[in-house]
Amino acid sequence: MTRSASLSSHEKLSIYTSNESAVLQELSQAVTKIVKSLEGDKPSATHIIKVTTHKADAKSIDPFIETIATTANVLLIVSKIMSNRKMEKILLSCSGTSQQKFLIVLLKPFGNSIKLMLDIMWRKFILNVHVVTLEANGDVALYTYFPFTKDFCGQVHPVVWNIYRNGAFVTQREHFPRKDKNFFRCTLDVAVFNVPPFTLFINESTNFDVSGVDGNLIKVLSVELNFTINWIIVSDDLRWGEIYANYSSTGATNLVMNRKVDLSIGMWSRTSRRTKALSFSSITYAQGGLILIVPPGAEISSFSKLLQPFNPSVWYFVIATLFIVVIATIFLNYSPRKVKDFVFGKHIRTPFLNIIIVMIGSPMHHVPGRNFSRWILTLFILMWLIIRNLYQAVLYKELQSSERNRHVESLEEMIRQGFHYYMIAPTIENIIHLPEVYERRIIVSRVESDLIVRGKFNDPTVKAGFVAGFHTLLYINKVNLYGFHLNFCKEPLLLRQFGIVFPMNSFLVSSFDEKLIILVENGLIEYWLMENTESDGFALPEVREPMKLTLNHLLSAYQVLGLGLSLATTTFGFELIVRRINFLQKCL
Repeated sequence: MTRSASLSSHEKLSIYTSNESAVLQELSQAVTKIVKSLEGDKPSATHIIKVTTHKADAKSIDPFIETIATTANVLLIVSKIMSNRKMEKILLSCSGTSQQKFLIVLLKPFGNSIKLMLDIMWRKFILNVHVVTLEANGDVALYTYFPFTKDFCGQVHPVVWNIYRNGAFVTQREHFPRKDKNFFRCTLDVAVFNVPPFTLFINESTNFDVSGVDGNLIKVLSVELNFTINWIIVSDDLRWGEIYANYSSTGATNLVMNRKVDLSIGMWSRTSRRTKALSFSSITYAQGGLILIVPPGAEISSFSKLLQPFNPSVWYFVIATLFIVVIATIFLNYSPRKVKDFVFGKHIRTPFLNIIIVMIGSPMHHVPGRNFSRWILTLFILMWLIIRNLYQAVLYKELQSSERNRHVESLEEMIRQGFHYYMIAPTIENIIHLPEVYERRIIVSRVESDLIVRGKFNDPTVKAGFVAGFHTLLYINKVNLYGFHLNFCKEPLLLRQFGIVFPMNSFLVSSFDEKLIILVENGLIEYWLMENTESDGFALPEVREPMKLTLNHLLSAYQVLGLGLSLATTTFGFELIVRRINFLQKCL
């Protein structure tokens, strides 16, 4: 009944006929030439056409169904009269993709059989199909359809693509022309939702439009492929939607799976369930990590900021220098008067106080008279002038800043501190392989997610993270959406690759891929990403004018003053006690 021919490593040929009449010779020759054209007439290609006899009634058609379902790139069917139901059952059982080439060989058309066959192929997203049939005059006609023309969109109107007569095709043309390179301004329904920076809604009340990376991308593709966009807005609380274990779905996923839209955009990444229910563009036009938003570190106290201008090594140097100076001063205090006068200068009775005066930049009331002591003093003043000015310059910026202690920067650190992890439902499938995150998940709605981020993630005491896209975080920080800077764990949970999604086996994939690869190679998509998520998303918004210091900024100065007064009071009290003791000793 069936004979498969080895056309190549990836194609098979099966032909079914209903009788061995001589009239089939012309038909067989036409089919053979079409099949050879697919192989480029390579000598190694073998084409075997086996003509067998079968009745074309309903009972004899049933055995073909299982065989047809296993055929590969080229499917050839020859049959006589059958019911529309039988024909539909056979064709729908065929396994194939939109890129495979199909030949349906029909010995004699009956009723609207040609249109019915092409309608079924259109429902299966198969554009590369010919119905080859014998006409009443003995010609072999190749019928096909063009779903997009200047006269109609997404409809099946059978047309004769070529005629085989007297051993040759009447018109020399490609047997399987491309039908997806020009959509003649036909409308494609695009499911979209607001997910910055990939899709940004503009003028939601009037003249609705979408910008952002994906919004710009689909508009460029609409020009390149000549189609019109009809935006289908998905509510903000659904967005991508979910695919459940029984493969029911919600949101944009449901619209695409049930072919209610032609495609969807909006930072779509592959997951196990999505790849089984949807078709993704083969070209990955962007990628980004799935990260954890984390609370900020605790604010640095004003007193601690006094130490911030210098790193520890500088402070070690300053302390070591002071230690050497103090030790040398103590040693010289016990030296002969001539030595002290030579180093300190005459009439200098408070060398320790002079050290403090030089450090803080106050004028000295008594300066040494000898050149050596003046030279020592000048070097000491110059050194502390540099240190003091550098310290003051950095301290001013530190007092103005809202710098905090380091926030958590690794997943291990978050696990150790017992963090919980907020996420929206579509994210679950991405992190199911991370049990330490998955088991401590808290699922929230889209509306709740904004409230949680705004209310919790500016509080350093919160022990929680929020699973989000890296580019989304950069965009939020760039536009300062929440009024404060969002911090994130430097260790990404995973790296995602983004694409456009289509219904399963959609014919749009190949035409979109051809244009996508050009845009990716030209760097246009990368430019759009940088435009919306430049590096300033990592940092706090720039201060464009000098900030006025408040009492809170100067709190450290008052703390130092209070500490000094406490020490002075303690010293004064100690002196009074010592004097009182001395007085009592004299009295006794």
